[in-house]
Amino acid sequence: MRRRLDSLLNGECDPEETRILERHIRECPRCLEDVGCERALRRLLRRCCHEPAPVELRRRITTRIRVTYLSSGEQ
Repeated sequence: MRRRLDSLLNGECDPEETRILERHIRECPRCLEDVGCERALRRLLRRCCHEPAPVELRRRITTRIRVTYLSSGEQ
C-alpha cells in the first residue's frame, strides 16, 4: 500500500486508481495520517528548499538509487 500511496502523492496514478486510493485514505486512519504527514513534509520542503542540490550530491543520490534498484532485481 505504501508504494501506491507514494505513487498517488507523486501524481503517477491514473484517475481510477486515484479515486480508489483517495477513498481508501478516507476510510483508513493509518493511511490518512501517513498521507497527511507526507503532504505536510512536502509542503515544508517546497517552502524551505529553493536552491537546487549541488551537482555532486545529485550524482551520488542517482548512483545510489541505481545501485539499489539493480541489486533489488526489480528490472
